[in-house]
Amino acid sequence: LDPAGFGGAEHFQTEVANLAEYIRSCPRIEGCERIVLPGDPERWVFADRSKNGIFLDDENWAALCRLANDLGVAVPAM
Repeated sequence: LDPAGFGGAEHFQTEVANLAEYIRSCPRIEGCERIVLPGDPERWVFADRSKNGIFLDDENWAALCRLANDLGVAVPAM
């Protein structure tokens, strides 16, 4: 979609944000903690991994280190 057809990119982003806020403010059924919109889980994971890093188990870390060594790439100290 071309945002120009909807009043420009800034206006379009504002309208989408307002719609998301409206949807999230709707009453929830019993047992529903929150309303989740497309992209929410990805934003939560991105925020968590940006803060805490990405977990790698020892086996995968070792495999990456071997590959880096084979390719002549320095492995950062952890």
